[in-house]
Amino acid sequence: MTEYEKGYLAGYEAAKKEIRAFITRSKPKIECPKPTAIIKKEEPYDYSLLPREFIPLVEVWLQYKKERRESYKKTGFKAFCKKLLQYSDSNLETAKQIVEKSMASNWAGIFPLKNKNNESNRSSDDRKLNKQRKIEQHMQERAALRYQSSSFEESLFGC
Repeated sequence: MTEYEKGYLAGYEAAKKEIRAFITRSKPKIECPKPTAIIKKEEPYDYSLLPREFIPLVEVWLQYKKERRESYKKTGFKAFCKKLLQYSDSNLETAKQIVEKSMASNWAGIFPLKNKNNESNRSSDDRKLNKQRKIEQHMQERAALRYQSSSFEESLFGC
């Protein structure tokens, strides 16, 4: 290597050192705390709302929810238990069908079964009956008003 090349390399190395020094001076060192693993303690669920025979079924549902990376808080778990008992009419076999249907459909929650033999559409039937009653009541009120107005006209005009 010639003297020229040695000088060139020395200048090159010196320039690299200066650049590195400039970069380290201009860049403030920020020390970030190392992330620590947050371990959530699972609070035990309150199974007091459920009959004993329902507990294994509910544990299967909770395992399904855990696999979906979802969980219940206390209030949500109570609501789930109430809905499961309501939808199944406290019948374990019906509850199993509800849970299996929800898991098979990859649903996040439970819903009542829609069978022809099961009266799961009670609320919609009730709404239809209430609507029909309101219509009948309205018709009766209108008929009564017509009768009153016609008898009022007769008394005024003597027709």
